[in-house]
Amino acid sequence: MRVQSVKSYAVIDTAPEKAFDIVFMSDHLSVFNNIGYVGAFFYVLPNIHFFRPGYQHRIYFEDGGNAVRKLNTYLPGISFSAMIYDFSSWRYRGLGCIDYFYFVSEDLEKKGYGIIEFEYRFQFRSTVWAFMFYIFGRRIVQKRMDTVLSIIVQDVSAACL
Repeated sequence: MRVQSVKSYAVIDTAPEKAFDIVFMSDHLSVFNNIGYVGAFFYVLPNIHFFRPGYQHRIYFEDGGNAVRKLNTYLPGISFSAMIYDFSSWRYRGLGCIDYFYFVSEDLEKKGYGIIEFEYRFQFRSTVWAFMFYIFGRRIVQKRMDTVLSIIVQDVSAACL
């Protein structure tokens, strides 16, 4: 129970290969924007050419804390995963890390369509923190994930016209 997973997916009306770069370049942390207890944060990303598994950079929080985001895997046209860990902000004292995974695949039921799936996996330091997330945060994060995914789908549709 110390790990809480939240998932979302959408069908896109384009081939997955065309959608992957748009999905990869989207702001994956925007899921956490406008969630009151998360607080404001910022980060700077370099050019996509620097992104390789193992690449990491810092995320800075308004309270002076920070965390590390690391690209774990990258399979061009298929999937990527990243991890946010080493939280120094007091707001995240119960959170060990956040792993997130994005997959772009072909829809087997509809030819020429694709599917975007993503999952955020929250690893907590105790079952108490995991339970608090389950009660107070899970639905909010799910709604934000669905909203972000709908924006990504719109971006993919607009780019593939």
